Amino acid sequence: MNQTALLALLTAVVGTIGYHLAQRQVAPDASPALVLVVAYLVGAAVCGLLLVTLFPSRAAVREQLSWPVVALGVAVVLIEVGFVWMYRSGWTLTTGALVVNVLATIALAVVGVLAFGERLHWTTVAGAAICLAGLGVMSLRGGA
Repeated sequence: MNQTALLALLTAVVGTIGYHLAQRQVAPDASPALVLVVAYLVGAAVCGLLLVTLFPSRAAVREQLSWPVVALGVAVVLIEVGFVWMYRSGWTLTTGALVVNVLATIALAVVGVLAFGERLHWTTVAGAAICLAGLGVMSLRGGA
């Protein structure tokens, strides 16, 4: 793995940890809409700084904006609302993100094969089976 790939991985891991720690600490009576508006305003400011410093645009804006960009925005809101709802309904840090990520990863493997012609290696299938077995073991203690 090259340094750029490793830095990208570590950035995603640190961001995910920070995301779940912050999400879990949001006051239970805080309006989810207000929380998301403030989070997106802060996120927009950070993205603006990244845009002008690390990722300066070289192409016309119109060429960069397309339906996947809009779909990404919708998906991000669904993720945020889903986790707010999960944590408020009793899911814990120790199980919530793990369950979501295992199920999403398995679904994405299927989509990758069906929609993008990707190939599944037997180790991927075995790993997914082990993850599902792990979720089964976690459910033995009863509850989220």
